[in-house]
Amino acid sequence: MFERIMRHDADNDGKVTKDELPEWARERLLQRADANGDGAIDKQEAEKMAEQSRARGGPPRDAGAGRGPGGPGDRP
Repeated sequence: MFERIMRHDADNDGKVTKDELPEWARERLLQRADANGDGAIDKQEAEKMAEQSRARGGPPRDAGAGRGPGGPGDRP
């Protein structure tokens, strides 16, 4: 889960912003993971979400579970 989120960090600044996320994940993933409200998911927030996911037994559906690279909104 942590790697799934952070692989979207296109500019390697340690944060994943709305613009770096696939369209299908933008609002819901930011809403769930952006604990400090700065509009980005940093490494600590991504790790916390991953820990919560492990505690529940898997990734949340809206974080790309069962999807390949990208998502339905990313297909040409």
